[in-house]
Amino acid sequence: MANLNQEIKYTKLFINNEFVESVTKKTFVTSNPANGKKLADVAEGDKDDVNLAVEAAKKAFKESSEWRNMDQSARARLMHKLADLIDRDSDIIANVSLWIMENLLKWRNSMFILFNVASLLCWLCRQNSR
Repeated sequence: MANLNQEIKYTKLFINNEFVESVTKKTFVTSNPANGKKLADVAEGDKDDVNLAVEAAKKAFKESSEWRNMDQSARARLMHKLADLIDRDSDIIANVSLWIMENLLKWRNSMFILFNVASLLCWLCRQNSR
C-alpha cells in the first residue's frame, strides 16, 4: 500500500536544471486523494513557463551544448546515476505517481514500471559502450 503521508520536498517548476517559481508566482493546492487534505501549494505553470522550458530544452540540444558534446562514457555515467536515483527513490516516485493518477495505477504497478525504467537505462548504457 502506498504511503500517502509522504513529505513534499519540491513544489516549484523544474526548468533548465533548477527549481524555479512560476513566472506569475501563482500556486495551486494539491490534495491527498485518499482524504482530501492539503498536501502542498505547488507552482502553477502557464504559457510563459512552458516557453521557458521549451527554450531551455532547445538550448540543451544545440550543437554546442555540453550534452551534445559529452563523450559516451560520461553520458552513460549520468544515465547510470539517474537509474540509481530512480532505484533509491522508487517508493517516493511510486507514491507521487499514485497521487498524479488519482489512484488509477496500483502502487505495485508503479514500482514495476520504475524498476523497468531503471533496468532499461542500465541496458542502454551497456549498449552504448559496445
